[in-house]
Amino acid sequence: MPSIFDDGAQPPDDATLGEALGKTKKLWDELARHLDAAGIASAWKFYGKKHGWQLNAVKDKRAVIYLIPNRDGFTAALALKDSAMDALRSSDLPASLVREIEGAKVYGEGRPARIPIAKKLIAIKLGSV
Repeated sequence: MPSIFDDGAQPPDDATLGEALGKTKKLWDELARHLDAAGIASAWKFYGKKHGWQLNAVKDKRAVIYLIPNRDGFTAALALKDSAMDALRSSDLPASLVREIEGAKVYGEGRPARIPIAKKLIAIKLGSV
């Protein structure tokens, strides 16, 4: 799902982001604090009008997760390699979510996961380094 912020002239500020995310802004802020506490740097990046602004979180020059603002919510997107998939299968995340990710097309960076549950997946991904 593309970002609702598609004007490349200016990344969203906190007020604009809050207006767009609505009640989910608290979850966004909690996830941003979690990333920061884990030493994961994040910065806004514009991917063109089609995909808009996304908040990219990177650790040691490695993409960890992309947060994509939507109207009244956001998408968390990341890719899981085989070692992370093994950890995912043994996690306590819902089986339906695990099956969805397992069924995703495999790319060079791993299987894409675009879901609202992000904290545990970040830990799984970082544990697979």
